[in-house]
Amino acid sequence: MMRWTFWATLVSVVVLQNHFTPPACAQAPLVTRVLERIPRTAQELAEAHDKSDLICTMLEEGVPLAQPTFSERTVVDVDVVRGGVRSRQQAQLNFGRWPVIDYGTLMIDEDRKQLPFFTSGVILDVIDNTYISLQARVQRASPDGEPYLYYVPAACAGEYGKPATASEFAALQQSAVSNVHGLGLFVKPGQPRNPQALRTLVISIKGSRIIPNKELEVIETVPTMELLFVRMRIAPPAKGQAPSAADVRVHAFGTIDGLTKLVSFAPYTVPKNVNDCTIRSTVRITEYALAGQLPSARAAREVRVQTDKEFAIADLNAYVRRAGMPGDAFDNLTELLDAIIDGQLR
Repeated sequence: MMRWTFWATLVSVVVLQNHFTPPACAQAPLVTRVLERIPRTAQELAEAHDKSDLICTMLEEGVPLAQPTFSERTVVDVDVVRGGVRSRQQAQLNFGRWPVIDYGTLMIDEDRKQLPFFTSGVILDVIDNTYISLQARVQRASPDGEPYLYYVPAACAGEYGKPATASEFAALQQSAVSNVHGLGLFVKPGQPRNPQALRTLVISIKGSRIIPNKELEVIETVPTMELLFVRMRIAPPAKGQAPSAADVRVHAFGTIDGLTKLVSFAPYTVPKNVNDCTIRSTVRITEYALAGQLPSARAAREVRVQTDKEFAIADLNAYVRRAGMPGDAFDNLTELLDAIIDGQLR
């Protein structure tokens, strides 16, 4: 399916308590950011995107391209308030990375001819042979806490045919990834802030689209803004056991056509070529640095999005009303995504 789209608010910093921890143990603090209202319009989304400091993390060359285990560990400082008293504590987290969607690129012959003479080979190597893997970090309070999502998305640069490790980010890819921002984990106002609630990540993605023109060398662009949603669910673990990495299920959704439709994506698979990518963009380099040799910005002539299901937001609003839920589709985002996952919405 061809789409003109790029994946492109109340965010608060909170410290939560992990209710999975047995009462006899000290409760482990959870550090997160929550989002209680999802932007509805392109203007609202652009404002939320610009205010967000949760810019997608670009992972280094050589790291595993995916890491769907809890083998990584980190220690973070957190401020915890108990009984009106604030104290600084350290929390140890186990985490891993689960890929959710990827981006591949193409370039038409006319645009290839416009590339700088000295660097065209390097630029085309990036365009033709590499892709971006957008990922969600899943973490838990070690050693056996309930998993929940981290509020900052991550990305690796991948090379077709080399599924084991990440490659180096090119400047053009860095520019694209820097326009991917986390907005927080969606939680309804008044909903308990526990690990079970922190499993719906909202991401904004800002892009640029070329306005079609009969003269290919005439480049006019308009900005685009869209939302990406990552919904994590946990398969029931064995009786008496804490959830493991094998129990984690990650589902990806996004808006298209200027926030007017919601699509779901098929389960992630490593792309063998550009046609396997979730999103395939035909791009044109629009800006250069270093005396016109290093590409610094791109825009899309055409975008193909591989989707599993597609819904008009207006139809989802009607579904929510029929179900007796207060508010609209975005007010009930988690329930809506679960209904799609479970096949209640087709």
